[in-house]
Amino acid sequence: MKLALLERALEVSRSGRAAALATNLKSGLQSFVEGTDISGELSISAEVLAAIRTAFIEDRNATVDQALLAKGFHIVTPPLTAQAGMLQQQWDETYKTLVDNGFSKKPVMEGTGASAGEIYAWAIANPERVSCIYARNPSLRSLMAKSPPIDNLAPLAKAGIPILHDCGSLDPWLNDQTRVVEKRYKELGGRITVIIRDGEGHFPLSPKDPKLAVDFILSHQR
Repeated sequence: MKLALLERALEVSRSGRAAALATNLKSGLQSFVEGTDISGELSISAEVLAAIRTAFIEDRNATVDQALLAKGFHIVTPPLTAQAGMLQQQWDETYKTLVDNGFSKKPVMEGTGASAGEIYAWAIANPERVSCIYARNPSLRSLMAKSPPIDNLAPLAKAGIPILHDCGSLDPWLNDQTRVVEKRYKELGGRITVIIRDGEGHFPLSPKDPKLAVDFILSHQR
């Protein structure tokens, strides 16, 4: 079972501070960054691609994440003090810490299942700080937001945030969540793509073939 909310690291500048920043992220944010070499030392390229994710702790079947890691992405876990997930203040503080240390100001938001509602909530509150959204079998309910994100998509559309939903054709949330988001977002003038994977249900929460999702993220990350 997946246990905690995650955020993926943002783009590191070419200032040569990557190693120091990695240490700061691991200690100051009580986090970990996936992407180690065989000696166990943290390995960060000088030009890390941008993305920030909230979902749950990774497992070996996280195909999209594994593909992104292979392309220079890194995963950071911020402090998690509330059973329901990160609080708005924790999101904001994590974002500020990363940006203050040279990371991208426009991360990619990625969420799976019920956690997608929380990444939507933060993106809606901070549309100028998001490059795109990727969600796998999402439910747009949020404990962090005052109203369900599914009823408040206008800020994302106005900001021109592209969205990708990656769903199994048998996912029970497909029709009352993704299809509703798709219709409303297009009516607002927003750009949204929906991938339907025939024969798949809600699980697994990672697609067998991550290429379409990875290509989307790479094409829209800033």
